[in-house]
Amino acid sequence: MKTGSNSYWLVIAISFLTQLSNALAAQAVAPLAPIFQPELGVSKAEVGLFSSAAFAGAWGVLLVAGSLTDRFGVRWVTSIGQLAAGSLVLAMAAVGTFAQAFAVMFIAGVGRGVVGPGITKSVMDWIPPTRRATAMGINQTGIPLAGIIAASCLPGLALTIGWRSAIATVGIAIIACGLATLLLYRDPQQMTAVARPGSAMRSNLREVLRNRRLWVVGGMGAIFAAMQFGLITYLALYFKEIVLVPHFEDQSTRIVVAGGFLALSHVGSIVARVFWGIVCDRLFRGRRVALLSVVTALAVVMFGVVSTLDSHYPLWMLPVIVFLFGFTAMGWQGLHLAVAAEAAGAKLAGTGIGLSMTFSQIGFVSGPPLFGLILDVTASYQVAWLSYGALAATGSLMAFFLARQERSLPA
Repeated sequence: MKTGSNSYWLVIAISFLTQLSNALAAQAVAPLAPIFQPELGVSKAEVGLFSSAAFAGAWGVLLVAGSLTDRFGVRWVTSIGQLAAGSLVLAMAAVGTFAQAFAVMFIAGVGRGVVGPGITKSVMDWIPPTRRATAMGINQTGIPLAGIIAASCLPGLALTIGWRSAIATVGIAIIACGLATLLLYRDPQQMTAVARPGSAMRSNLREVLRNRRLWVVGGMGAIFAAMQFGLITYLALYFKEIVLVPHFEDQSTRIVVAGGFLALSHVGSIVARVFWGIVCDRLFRGRRVALLSVVTALAVVMFGVVSTLDSHYPLWMLPVIVFLFGFTAMGWQGLHLAVAAEAAGAKLAGTGIGLSMTFSQIGFVSGPPLFGLILDVTASYQVAWLSYGALAATGSLMAFFLARQERSLPA
């Protein structure tokens, strides 16, 4: 690849495709929950635990994966992770019990963890700072687009061919994306000199672990991730069990329509990630943490609105609310990853991103089962949504005070 606008867009396209495939490995589960829940006989908390398996697998390898990416480059580390994750998701077609399915998704998560840091590092390696938030926003649209594909296509496909076969289809798609990364992406030329000895890798790890700002940014990521994946995992069930009951008598119809509303929330997220990236680069002049505080404060408002949804809401109003829910509660990731990568610096971007994503996995893993536990204990979606609104408010305040601290530092 040569430097220039054409290479910028090629890098963005490849990182977007990689992001899409990596997200599919985790997000294929939630839209199928109304189908596999009665078949496997699991509770709502266990549904959340199943959704968390792929994130739990990634948790322990992200920091090491980031260091390996800094050392060996994005191309090989990322493509190998994709191929491994896709093969394991494909293996879901052969599982016979909930425990086996959980184990397979957990190991697939290890592959996802290997992929994660390289996606953001490719943007750091090729995209200049003045375009970086926009590029990161475009990159991050792969995550909600994966959710749209999963939510809009998989329920109907699973009702036709079975949920295991639908999952296998996802695995084949991930493998194809891994091959595309291997064939199309090239690391910058300076990466040929990056293969440092193990002692240098340990030094890089120590340097990143001493970065206090990265720890704060990582803590915010854990909170926002829990907020987001609680939404992704339970929005379809919420609409199927409560919101859509007076509008659609047939349960199968409610399942498909609920998946459509989940897909719409992902549409809001796609628009938001590009929109907030452009706003950051052009209006906030790179003040990413300040804008992150604003975005998540708006999410707090939307959690309150969603908590009031019941059978009395007219059908025409629901799409607007769901779109804005996704626009705010799932629009934060591009900004957050840009903050984490820049806090680590270009040299250690992979390791820094790995640390930040390790924190995020805590939220991705704990968010869904915690939401489900609140449901099982209180039997109230309203309590669960309001609890997660309070969680979002905590993260928003953390971003607000970090932005104030940065503003008070001397230039």
